[in-house]
Amino acid sequence: MRSFKALLSGSQPLSKALGWYLILGGFLALTASSVIGLIVIAAFPGVRIGVYFAEFAVFWACIFGQFSIGTWRSANQTKGRLTIVAKAAVVLLAALFLLNFFWPTELLPW
Repeated sequence: MRSFKALLSGSQPLSKALGWYLILGGFLALTASSVIGLIVIAAFPGVRIGVYFAEFAVFWACIFGQFSIGTWRSANQTKGRLTIVAKAAVVLLAALFLLNFFWPTELLPW
């Protein structure tokens, strides 16, 4: 818990905030929410819509609520090229969120 507080305050090293929390933590959060969602849907097919909504909310709350804010604050504490990469990754995630949330899925290229 102390490491998450350090991340939110921006006192984690930027390489750790970007690599371990934003990238690896985001991947693990996505994987865990997907696996749990699949198990729940397999057991209770009638709750599919609720599970999709909960998965979406938990994943993006985790990514934006902790990992992106902490990475941005850690980037503000350091100088160099990694700062630009970290902030670009956070902006890209925000754009991806808005694209997936507001763009009709039948128009997406993937």
